[in-house]
Amino acid sequence: MRRSRLNCLLAAVALAATFAAIPLQAQQDAPHRRSHAHWHSKPGAVMALRLLREGGNVLVVRHAKTDMLAKDARGGDFADCSWQRNLSPMGREASREMGDAVRLLGIPVADVWSSPYCRCMDTARLAFGRADAVAALAPSAAPGQAMREAGAALSAILAQGAPRGTNVVVVAHIFNAEGALGEIPEEGEAFVVRPDAAGVPRIAARLTMTQWGDLVRDLQVFGLDPVDDHRGSGHDGGASGHGAHGR
Repeated sequence: MRRSRLNCLLAAVALAATFAAIPLQAQQDAPHRRSHAHWHSKPGAVMALRLLREGGNVLVVRHAKTDMLAKDARGGDFADCSWQRNLSPMGREASREMGDAVRLLGIPVADVWSSPYCRCMDTARLAFGRADAVAALAPSAAPGQAMREAGAALSAILAQGAPRGTNVVVVAHIFNAEGALGEIPEEGEAFVVRPDAAGVPRIAARLTMTQWGDLVRDLQVFGLDPVDDHRGSGHDGGASGHGAHGR
């Protein structure tokens, strides 16, 4: 159903090309209409898009939705998905939708790093077509060490930052995000991380999986421009993190 929804949006994008024949006066009036148009995307999501288009961010993504009734066994070869909690069909479709949205919205992406767990690698590959595994991003099974070690691994990547004009993607787990950034993401939620005035990596904006489609609709179908969005920019691009479980 998610996939068909985005396909409908893509069809609407193609239909919008017919507007090229609009009379000159209507084209001149368009900026005024857009400034008063109704945004479906939340202000925080639009801010996230502006930052991602600008570049210089690390996009930290928790893997997409999984079968939460499944559990990881006691380790093994990460290339063998049979012992792991894997993406659900909904999670696989949502990953593809995120990748489609990133391309439609003109978001530049450089490196794509991922935990070696299948649910992370699959999220990255389905969305971005590629992923380089970083073993240190896999949470440790040792009691009391998982969050500390996973957070340190993500912090090391965040400290490197991203090149100007593009973004680095990291697909990982709840332990990585909580350990490095002190926030608990939902499955599929993305944090836009960039240095603050003191050079410390901070969450500047956030996006849930469902909000990518809203951005595509607002920009590609209704022709809205993020520059024209003056509603404010609270961190409402994503969820508060309450109720997130698993890793």
